[in-house]
Amino acid sequence: MLTRGNVEALSKKLENPKAAFETALERSDVDQAAAIALAAGLTQQPLGLAELARIAADVSVPDVLLPLFARAPGSVEPLLPTLELDEHRAALVLAAEVSKLEGAPPKWLIDTLADHIDRSITDASYELLVACAYQLDVPELFAVRHSVRTYLNAADARDVWATVKRDIAKPLAILPEQELSLPVVSVKHGGDGPGRNDPCPCGSGQKYKKCHGAEGGLEATAKSRAERLTELLPRLESKHVLSLTAADLRRIELAKVPLKLALAVFREWMFRQRWHEAEAALEQVCLHPERKAPADGYRDEFIWQALQNRRLADAQRQHAKVEKPEQLTPVLDIHAGLLTQWPDWLELSEDVCVEAAKTGQLLDLVDLTYVLLQRAPGLGLWLASALYDRLKPEEADTLFTSMDDARDRLGLPSVAARQGRKHLRSAEEKQPAKKIDPKEKAKIRALETTLEESKRKMRQIEQALEKEKAKASVEAPAPAAAPGARKAFAQRIDELEDRIREGNAERAGLRREVAELTERLEQGKGVPPPKVEPVAEEPGESATRPRGLMLAQWEPRAVESLEALPARVSEDVLVKIAELGSGDAAHWIEVKQLQGVAGLYTARIGIHYRALFTIEGKTLRVHEVVHREGFDTALRRFK
Repeated sequence: MLTRGNVEALSKKLENPKAAFETALERSDVDQAAAIALAAGLTQQPLGLAELARIAADVSVPDVLLPLFARAPGSVEPLLPTLELDEHRAALVLAAEVSKLEGAPPKWLIDTLADHIDRSITDASYELLVACAYQLDVPELFAVRHSVRTYLNAADARDVWATVKRDIAKPLAILPEQELSLPVVSVKHGGDGPGRNDPCPCGSGQKYKKCHGAEGGLEATAKSRAERLTELLPRLESKHVLSLTAADLRRIELAKVPLKLALAVFREWMFRQRWHEAEAALEQVCLHPERKAPADGYRDEFIWQALQNRRLADAQRQHAKVEKPEQLTPVLDIHAGLLTQWPDWLELSEDVCVEAAKTGQLLDLVDLTYVLLQRAPGLGLWLASALYDRLKPEEADTLFTSMDDARDRLGLPSVAARQGRKHLRSAEEKQPAKKIDPKEKAKIRALETTLEESKRKMRQIEQALEKEKAKASVEAPAPAAAPGARKAFAQRIDELEDRIREGNAERAGLRREVAELTERLEQGKGVPPPKVEPVAEEPGESATRPRGLMLAQWEPRAVESLEALPARVSEDVLVKIAELGSGDAAHWIEVKQLQGVAGLYTARIGIHYRALFTIEGKTLRVHEVVHREGFDTALRRFK
């Protein structure tokens, strides 16, 4: 188990780390092997990089790779070609290598970091890589993408790197207190059961009460993870695959489970960028007894994802197995041609554009646009600009993000900075200019004066609060009057905090009004109505509000996606989930139960983000938080 208590216990009794590590791997217990490696590092017996490479892709808590690789002697350079890591794990390994560096960085490290910065998509990995760039301070790393210096300033980069050093020095703080539980699956039952404070069946996050009922509960929890997974398998659904470890996924015999679950496992391997496992799963899906659709469709899906990740050999291997290659989209050949410098890709691209112009079918043209934005961004931007106005608002929003990313790679400022969000193209007719009203000028001056006065009052309130808190901490009241004095101090602090909140609200309102009137003054026209960004509607129907209080349970992918979000968005997500758990009907107005995915709900987080969750008894299980552009991809993992 990769838990804090287990690693602490191992560090006190571990005598032969290498032998214990090998024993854990023989049992296919990667997390226990990682716990042993971490304990060995804490007791100054670090395992070698060759051993760590065997568990890097499978360990259930990716952040432990940072202290593990940082403490291991030697360079990771010879192992990099053999490591099959997703984006975040690769960033952690490279950060560990940078942390060990003494003197000038070698060329291989600069080139590898530059390549990962160029390809990085998620916020968490990009932030870590940018912090590495600041740490090395090599011009080549800042020239890779326009946003490297603007994404983090030097001070923020130092803060990120301080977190890296802290995680290396104190790895136990990274670890969870309890083992990652298996998913809780729904059970059909009569009467009220399973009841007894739910969940159980059988994660085991315990309860029911406590595990499998009451009698035999201790025996039930003593079962190994593999045994519990075997019991769960007949009731396992596609949505549960997200929370399984790599070892769990390998234990599932795809030929013996429903095709829907087999497909979910195949897609999960691709999402984790485990291409050998994904390819093996694909072959089992193609031979699955329930399969009725042509196998070429599944191979097409693999080829597309492999090319997106520059896995050309894997894509070519599957392309050779396609039964009717003429039915595949020509965009796959164009993508492969861009990766291999095949000269005919441009002519084939022209054919796609001509065909789209003749038929009006945009699917291949849209796919081609995304490929060009990724591999030939200058040409991609030209094609995207021509295609943009023909797309639906939600599709245009997704394309807009890719266009911004392409401009970033070309060293150009973002579209938003250059001309505003073009996809909000509700072009209003220009109104004739109006004469500037002297009364409005006077009103603005009065408001600005009021604003400054408000700021002054706020500073006074904040100073008074600090004084009261300081007084409360250093001047202990007399023993006889202690309870009453403490209560008085608490009331006083509450009053001051209320006044600060009211002052903040007042100041925000004044700022808004000043900004609106200033705009009117500068533009010589009335204040326009606020523009509302079009919101994509997910297929589904309004959800029925559950009764009573629900407690949130966060799946590993949800935690990972939450950490990758901007701090403001993460805060909004946590607040939204807490509001939904309260059961208040007002907070469930915009929640939808999705079509075609039993039991899956989506909640809006602002305009751009969606939280995907299920309800199991009194548990609100959060599976993932996704951007709108990745919503369809995320949804496929539940089907």
